[in-house]
Amino acid sequence: MKTCKKCNKEFDENLTFCPFCGAENADRKLTYIERKKAREEDTEFMLSKASIQQRDIDSAKQANLDDIKAQKIGDLKAEQKKSFARIFAGATLMLCSLLPAWLLLHEDINPNLKWIVIVVAFLVVATGASVLISDIYITRALKEMEKQDFTVKKVQFNKGPMFVYNGALYELVAKNTCPCCGTEMHIEDLDNDIYIVCSTNRNHIYKVDKEAFIESFKDKIEQKWE
Repeated sequence: MKTCKKCNKEFDENLTFCPFCGAENADRKLTYIERKKAREEDTEFMLSKASIQQRDIDSAKQANLDDIKAQKIGDLKAEQKKSFARIFAGATLMLCSLLPAWLLLHEDINPNLKWIVIVVAFLVVATGASVLISDIYITRALKEMEKQDFTVKKVQFNKGPMFVYNGALYELVAKNTCPCCGTEMHIEDLDNDIYIVCSTNRNHIYKVDKEAFIESFKDKIEQKWE
């Protein structure tokens, strides 16, 4: 770990630029080319740390159950129907762009117009394909989770890991900020285990006692039903 010269916060020694304030922390003044390369290396390093490694698990401390909550997203069947609807919409979008494009390309029209049609059709197909692939994955993941309660799985890129309980879909959300950095934390899963990880410094990682969390969660749900 090294300390930022500007904000005095600690961050990984493999980084050149402080992830908190963005200040350059090289041993000497860098040239433009060196600075650009350092930023690229910092980005690659941060991406390489984007998933939990064994060394992270070994150093993980025990998390406080009050630092994590289960946020209800909705009924599982309803979410599955939404995914099916998006799959249908993505497939329809692709077909509706390909057919007119194919017909226009076989017409005797201006070459420039043909290129415009090709580019537009490509963009629409790419958008439809990304929606299609994403929601096929989501649909399969939800199907797997439906088989057993509390199977924790990362389903969507912009959401935390999720689980199913009594036909409802829940998202795991970190309630606290990092006690070391004061920055946001997020939830990650590995082999159905739950971890709270600092969004800035992955050395700050906490393992959630899953069994204790499940019991606490069930107690809260039952209290609402009473």
